[in-house]
Amino acid sequence: MSEESTLPITPVETEGTQPVAAVPGPDLSAQLESLKAKNAELIGERRKDQEKFKELQDQLNNLSKQSTQQKQKKLAEAGEFKTLWEE
Repeated sequence: MSEESTLPITPVETEGTQPVAAVPGPDLSAQLESLKAKNAELIGERRKDQEKFKELQDQLNNLSKQSTQQKQKKLAEAGEFKTLWEE
């Protein structure tokens, strides 16, 4: 009473299938070149954005430094050395 011997065996893959990457063509080459160009463009934009970010960060640091110096100067002029010392 073996049921396994009565079932037909069928292959999982059919003979007509072919891997997509196995057929290189001009369309893939053109697409690859297009993607490389787009990648280079995006890398350039990222570099520009990083430079802008660094400039803005430097400006923010300078403003913070100036603000601290002005606050310390006001406290020194007002004679509040204890508050100035604590900062």
